[in-house]
Parts: sequence; structure tokens; C-alpha cells
Amino acid sequence: MSDGQLILSGLLLLVVAFVLRRSFSQSKASRKRDPLQEAQAEIHAAENGVASTINNMELRLHDYAREVEGRIETKLVLLDRLLSEFDEKLARAEAVLPQPAPPDPPQQPSPPEAGSLDTCEEQLKIYRLADEGMSIEEIAARTRQPASHVRLVLKMRSDPGGRDAA
Repeated sequence: MSDGQLILSGLLLLVVAFVLRRSFSQSKASRKRDPLQEAQAEIHAAENGVASTINNMELRLHDYAREVEGRIETKLVLLDRLLSEFDEKLARAEAVLPQPAPPDPPQQPSPPEAGSLDTCEEQLKIYRLADEGMSIEEIAARTRQPASHVRLVLKMRSDPGGRDAA
């Protein structure tokens, strides 16, 4: 055998020894491995991951609830302030406005005389009810006047000369 062949066969022997030793140590490690223990470790890691996710979600939910509570509190404070300002302005307006006169005692309406115009007082009552937004029929029922008569009084109000615009 030549020197080159001897070196080559020595290297080959070293490589085979190295590969055998490596496969032997891996098989030894795989024999020491416990699949049940590894599965339990994976399950435990997954459970810890889920528990961690739940805890993070719980913290985020708690933070969000605090944020919403703070917003609501801010809105309530603003609403209280606006109500206070409104009450103050209302009190000032009530102080400035004249107090309404006590209502007149109810009078028994007398039926209108045929062919006579209403008294000034009756006309003013019809005007006032119309200004309050009542319809002609409601005014007629309230004043016990015919609707045509109420319509005529209101027309005389809008056309004081009693003439048509045409």
C-alpha cells in the first residue's frame, strides 16, 4: 500500500468512527427521551400560553372599562355643569319676566245676540287662543261660538278694514 492509500484509509476509518459514535449518542439520547413527559410539557406550555392570553385580555378589558368609566364621568360632570348654567339662566329669566296675572274667574258665556258683533273682550279671547296655536274648531269649542264666527273674527284681525286684498 502506498502512503496516499494509507492516509485515505485512515481518514475513511476516522469518518466511519465519527458517524458511528454520533448515531450511537443520538440513539442513546432518544432512548432516554420520554414521549409522555414531552407531551405533558407541550400541553403545560400551551396551557400557560392560553392562561397568559386570557390574563392579557383581562387586563386590556379592565383598562378599557376604566377608560369608558372616565369618559362617562367626564360627560356627567359636563352635563351637571350645563344643567347648573341652565338653572341659573332660567332663574335670571324668571326674575326679569313679569309674573303672569292670576287667571280670570270663569264666566258663563252668554249666547251671542243674533246679528251683533262680539264684544272686544270676546274678540281678544279668540285672538289669544289663536296665538296659542289652537285651531278654529278648538277655539269655537272653547268659546262656545260657531266656527264660522271664529273664522270671521280672525279674518277681521288679519284684514282690519274688512276688505279683501284683491
